[in-house]
Amino acid sequence: MGRILRNINVLDLSATDETSLKDVVSIENVNLLLSKPELGPALSKISMRNINQTVEGISNIRMVNGRCEISATDAPPSEPSNIMINGTLVIQPDVTEKALSEQIGALLVNGSVVCPKRLEGALRSKIHHLNGAMNTYANGATTLLHNATFDAVFVRLLKPGSRIVAVGKSQLLAHVDTAILREKIDFVEFHGRVAIREDILEVLADCIQNPQHANFSVVPETAIYFPESTDLDGALLSRHSRQILYVNGDVHVCADVSSATLETSVSKLLATGQIFCHPEVQSTVQRLCEFDAKIVLIRGKLVRVDDEGKLTTSELELSQSEGGMTLVVGGVLEIADDVNPELLLASVHYVDNEGVILGSEAQCAAIRMKLRSNNGLIEQKEAELGTDQATDPNALPDSNQYVENVNILKL
Repeated sequence: MGRILRNINVLDLSATDETSLKDVVSIENVNLLLSKPELGPALSKISMRNINQTVEGISNIRMVNGRCEISATDAPPSEPSNIMINGTLVIQPDVTEKALSEQIGALLVNGSVVCPKRLEGALRSKIHHLNGAMNTYANGATTLLHNATFDAVFVRLLKPGSRIVAVGKSQLLAHVDTAILREKIDFVEFHGRVAIREDILEVLADCIQNPQHANFSVVPETAIYFPESTDLDGALLSRHSRQILYVNGDVHVCADVSSATLETSVSKLLATGQIFCHPEVQSTVQRLCEFDAKIVLIRGKLVRVDDEGKLTTSELELSQSEGGMTLVVGGVLEIADDVNPELLLASVHYVDNEGVILGSEAQCAAIRMKLRSNNGLIEQKEAELGTDQATDPNALPDSNQYVENVNILKL
């Protein structure tokens, strides 16, 4: 009997010894393996499969989960730190190359990096692993903001001629005196998603640096803005009268909304994502949208899986009273073991898959019959695949102990 380590984002062996690995028989599906030369003989005896990257010789690693900022005002440690960041690394504009050398030894980043252009070379020399983008910003920046909202109060508090870098989600939607806005901002550079009103964009157009770093949503001046995917139901629409609606995400026009309600409440419907609607209102939705809008028809109940979800017998049976369901999968959907494939065929009208769907062989076959679009995976669950283990001459015995599905594992 041995241990199997698998499905691990970061496996840290930098502080372990050969004795701790003597019962490990296999290491599988690891994004980043941290090791050291002394473990070479022990690791050579272990079956190693699907290791994305191995980094050796870095010890005393400090873990940071989330956003990590380096500033010149930070007190330098007694010696440069080796840091692993599971998130975003942000280097503030005031950091010098000397300060960077004093604070950072080695870097391992599972995420993105944002730094001044002048420090890109120095920073890259310290990065041993980067699983994301390196985003540089203009050297003259004086202010770095995170998830900034440029409202009237914020703009008035800015110093005249501010040189700003905004990272994350930025909003410039409030009614602001454009003369003051232009006086306060010398230049601005965005990294991330930006929602900006048309009139503000006109004022700041000459001030925006490196627009390729951002994803802009330009919102009409009179539009009602929704910052994320939205369900348009009767109650929400009743609060509006012939208004422009701008949704930064997907739109679901709910089953209780008629064409008459849409025409009374909405003059134009704009969305950065898809618009899901029933056939009864399709022609009205098309008239209200831009010509290139992504309109997706649904039948029955819309079931969306953006993270993780499980489809059960009771949910399928209940959906039949609502005319069945349309499945839109962007995350991981597991079909419960007791779901009858015939019930899937009877309850599900369409499947649009951009993620992963897990089920038995028969369940997966039923899902494939309902596919309308598929840019993801449809796979048998590991539990079912394991029933054929005895016939696989390379299969590991059932007596093994598994350590699996771990973000960070340190031995």
